[in-house]
Amino acid sequence: MIEKILRPKGRPRVLPVAQRKKVSRACDVCKRRKMKCDGKSPCLYCQNKQLKCAYSKLDGRSLKSKAYLEKVRQGQVQPPQGQDQIQISPQDEIETEIPSLTSTPSTTEASSQQIPPPPPQQQQPQPQIQRSPSISLSIICENLQAALTNENHTTKNDKEGLSNQNGQHTRLLTTKTGNLRFFGESSALSLLGECRALFREISGPSHFTNDPVQQFITDESVDFRNLPVPVQLPTKQDAIILIELFKTNINDTFYIFNMNYFNKKIFEATYNDPVNCSTRKLCLLYEVFAIGRLFSEFSPHLNLNLPTSEVFFNSAQVLYRSNVFDGKLWMSEVNFLEYFYYQSCCNRSNAWIQLGNAIRIAQALGLHRQCINSRIENVDIKTHRRRLWRSLYVCDCVSGVNLGRPLMINDYDYDDADCIIDIKNLGEVEKIRIMAQKATSDSSLINVKIVENIFKDGIINIKRAHILALQLKRWSVELPKELQLSAALETQMESGTDPNNYLYVFVHIGQLYGIMTLTRPFLVYVVTRKLKPETKQQIKDEQSLMNFCKACIKASFLVVKLLKFFVTHNPHRKEVFTIQSACFFASIILGFTLLEQRKSLKPDYHYISVLQDALDDGYNILNNYAYFNITCKRWATNLQNMMNDLKKYETDVNDSNSIGSDIEPFNHEMISWGNENKALEEMLNFQQFFVPSTTPQELDQILNGNRNNKNMNINLNNSNSNVLDAFRYDNINHVCFGEM
Repeated sequence: MIEKILRPKGRPRVLPVAQRKKVSRACDVCKRRKMKCDGKSPCLYCQNKQLKCAYSKLDGRSLKSKAYLEKVRQGQVQPPQGQDQIQISPQDEIETEIPSLTSTPSTTEASSQQIPPPPPQQQQPQPQIQRSPSISLSIICENLQAALTNENHTTKNDKEGLSNQNGQHTRLLTTKTGNLRFFGESSALSLLGECRALFREISGPSHFTNDPVQQFITDESVDFRNLPVPVQLPTKQDAIILIELFKTNINDTFYIFNMNYFNKKIFEATYNDPVNCSTRKLCLLYEVFAIGRLFSEFSPHLNLNLPTSEVFFNSAQVLYRSNVFDGKLWMSEVNFLEYFYYQSCCNRSNAWIQLGNAIRIAQALGLHRQCINSRIENVDIKTHRRRLWRSLYVCDCVSGVNLGRPLMINDYDYDDADCIIDIKNLGEVEKIRIMAQKATSDSSLINVKIVENIFKDGIINIKRAHILALQLKRWSVELPKELQLSAALETQMESGTDPNNYLYVFVHIGQLYGIMTLTRPFLVYVVTRKLKPETKQQIKDEQSLMNFCKACIKASFLVVKLLKFFVTHNPHRKEVFTIQSACFFASIILGFTLLEQRKSLKPDYHYISVLQDALDDGYNILNNYAYFNITCKRWATNLQNMMNDLKKYETDVNDSNSIGSDIEPFNHEMISWGNENKALEEMLNFQQFFVPSTTPQELDQILNGNRNNKNMNINLNNSNSNVLDAFRYDNINHVCFGEM
């Protein structure tokens, strides 16, 4: 039997617990201290040390025998010579069942540890069936390990379609069957790498695909000197200019301070008594000066005789280090200011780190919890805490999605998202800012779900994409009319005088970026299948995916046109992090689509010209900021290389040919948007009708009633819905990439 064969020579046989005689032994406490003990309770040593005797239920020798048996079964030790063949009965085979090839090592180990040792030979009943032949456990373990290795090797070296290429791709999503087929990273830089790979396979090597510096995309290094003494404050007139630059570029869009409080309690108080001023106020003031000075250095109409922005920033660092263990709310504000400073310096990694510090301090102070904020009696302080947290939340989502990095704020911990801020006694400009901040916070909530629900599990699911698209639609429907992109708002933005002009753009960019992120994997799959027909088909009805593709192309086109409109009429903005990220992301999608159109057997040249013009606009937007922003310069260079690579497919414009009758209406719609400058006019229709129209009751039932049901079964067949756009989800014949 197993127990007899595995027992080393000279080791006593271990009896079952029922037949085991009581053995006089030391308690566990004495045994650990190597003390002699007669096993009586309480023993002398434990009584003297005032310890409680603890006895194991089993003899220690039985535990050693069991551990030895497990090691032999796992192949870690070899049985005694001449006894390596172990007889396993059918009953033993059930107890020592070999795990499936998909089991994890931890599961296998846990299951093996629960196998009880077999009874001794003389107590076993005679089997009624014939025993199986001899099996070597070491051979079984080797075969199992080889099978697991072969399975992993097969997955990693799958050559069908666009494979992982030994880890060169940033993130690939899997299908229902586990095949890696879809690009899933939310960062534009990773999408650029996927486009390079596809361009290289389709059109061969070029300067775009083999860019010598593509593997060296790093943040701009900044050499800050540690100043022993903070620099002298600038004159009050110069300080007002710096504060205004900070307010216009940062605070009007991303709330950090109540500027009335800042001007009165920090700015005026410091300049009235600079000698006795608090170091905390000085630190905040120097941070604002550093940001304002950074923007003034690239403003040709300003000629200020002031130290550089690095000097002001280092002065703030000296003051910050003297209060580093304070832990008050102002420290979150200081780190938030440093986030914007590093970000404007194109030092994205340090900016992301400082944002994390600001969020952690704010979480420690409970800015995100309703139960804490509701207890604060001072209305101004309560409002400031909530507005500051919303800004932190929006920036966490924007930075995380744009950079393709993890988000720090979890939705389950943020329970104050629906708080109502009193705006009765505020001016119209400030009311718009509070409403816009709430709208961007709500869109960020949806974008976070898009990243988590679609990319976290690595599985594409059409039904989940539909639910998220409905949430984006409801966000647009419920958007206050003051923020809707109407003709009046378009005229107001065109004047270039409203301080909230960029805030209007920022609100809508959030939703459009979410649509691009949600639908882009479908577009990449369809384009790849068209360019490389040998790619393995993952869905039976691929035509149903065209609705996602159209929405992705439209959203990208609208992003470029909206940013072009803003940049043309508002050329003085210096903070461009969101502009550069959204424009670059949308431009890559348009270039990706343009490659498919130029390689088509029946290209529509009018449609191609519209895509080419939009791609040129994206390049011009980035190149417009290249003189002071090195990231914009780098992105513009990448787009220029992409456009140069696409020129090899240019042909003379002939009569317009369409890819197919199903695509022709979409092509004509995009042509009218581009040639007739109707993009901004159509934006509202696209935002509210890029999914099938539903009644408010149906929308609430879908989004609220089934939100937390993992096995939700949504009826996508709505016979009463008036589909106003090609983005339809009423095809029941499609096959999901993954199950719910």
